[in-house]
Amino acid sequence: MFDYYLSAVGEQTVAAITQKIHLELERTLPADQVPQAKRLFGLYVEFKTARIELERKPGLSGQGVQAIRNRFVAMQDLRARFFNAEETQAMFGFEDAYDTDALARLEISQNSALSATQRQEQLAALDAAMPEDLRRERDAPRVILRVEEKVADMRAKGASDDDIYRMRAKEFSPEAAARLADLDREEAEW
Repeated sequence: MFDYYLSAVGEQTVAAITQKIHLELERTLPADQVPQAKRLFGLYVEFKTARIELERKPGLSGQGVQAIRNRFVAMQDLRARFFNAEETQAMFGFEDAYDTDALARLEISQNSALSATQRQEQLAALDAAMPEDLRRERDAPRVILRVEEKVADMRAKGASDDDIYRMRAKEFSPEAAARLADLDREEAEW
């Protein structure tokens, strides 16, 4: 939510954005959680400002794997100045897992000491260790393409829009698939 509102910096002042965020926090959170959320937002703005300064450091420039790793570590060190471990995990955990995986894959792909087979083995090991939520995020575009291929095949075979809707619901949402099964059962009972 913070980044959504902060994306308007330049069009609006930070003070105006802060006021909107505070109102949104007051509107959506239980009263006892609002002070903590406001504190986190204040720290987040300070962190973002410090991060801009960090990214200007000449020692962190470059596109090589080591430069990318140095920027990542420097950013994590900077976060630790503003947030405790629990806050960092809640706010940045998924992003960090994604970045760590991407960096490991980049290091493997650019390691000239590895054979093609060794690269494949190390990438497979990363795949096996990948958390489920990160795997879903990574695989989402492939899932969509696979479903759309099924749709094209179903249309070519004369499937109805209702059949296609049901297939998509089953592929994308277990909850929707369960509701459809309930509806089918009720329909059959009529």
